[in-house]
Amino acid sequence: MKISKAKLLADGFYLLEAPRWHNDQLFVSDFFAHRVITFSSPVTGAHKTLCDVPGQPSGLGFALDGSLRIVSMLDRKLFKWDGDNLELVADLSAYFTTEANDMAIDEEGRCYIGSFGLTNFDSTTLEPSPLLRVDPDGSITVAAENLIFPNGIIFSEDGKTLYVAETYIGRVTSFPVLENGELGESSIWAQFGTVPPVMEIKSATEHLPMLPDGLALDSEGAIWVADAKGHGISRVLPTGETVEFVETGDVSVYSATFGGPELKTLFLCCAPPVESYNPRTSKRSVLMSYEGSVAGVKRR
Repeated sequence: MKISKAKLLADGFYLLEAPRWHNDQLFVSDFFAHRVITFSSPVTGAHKTLCDVPGQPSGLGFALDGSLRIVSMLDRKLFKWDGDNLELVADLSAYFTTEANDMAIDEEGRCYIGSFGLTNFDSTTLEPSPLLRVDPDGSITVAAENLIFPNGIIFSEDGKTLYVAETYIGRVTSFPVLENGELGESSIWAQFGTVPPVMEIKSATEHLPMLPDGLALDSEGAIWVADAKGHGISRVLPTGETVEFVETGDVSVYSATFGGPELKTLFLCCAPPVESYNPRTSKRSVLMSYEGSVAGVKRR
């Protein structure tokens, strides 16, 4: 297995998540700073606040018209950023019990959104949660049910498969995508360890060898799987074999995306391992990068 090292680009953030490359810029959510940040290209660490999101931003993506969509976690809403204001697209609170989370947008502009799936906002007990689809007109559909902490979400290059990281059961799950945006029957794309006997965050974290979080797809069909309790990101083939590992030192990788002129730069949102620090009060999250030889697949 090839082992490489990532380099540091910028530090001093609460918890970076949901990186997206668009129009030669990197867009990133900083959860507990309640803001979306942009990094200029080429990335030198220089950044600025694009917008403030009082409800705490998570998943990001770009609609067909190029405007930014932002998942607001605490109020469980999907917003459009029009360049000056946040405009409500859909209220997800009737479907999600707790925080809304990551998102992927397909080539038809449909947004697929997951949630933490906890019993309540103060709980660490996990329960099955749906994956929602928000169509361009703002209508909401339950795309899939009974997922455990659906986290990183990506599409295959042809858009015919959706991959979802179910973090606290150590799994990447795949769904066939039908022409109307509906999802077919799920299957296990990769399982890391065995399913925890207790559906609780601390117990699951201790039980699992890794916590699959953010996902990034490359042009050879491999998925780069972030590990929220480890010290790097793994390149996993469809066979389940890990063929490359990028080390990040004493921080874990929570999410990743490809960017740069040739989509060969893997941007990594990192922070100390989950449950090891308080990201609400401590600015220990960093942005790192890795220059690979295989280009990534562009995502909205």
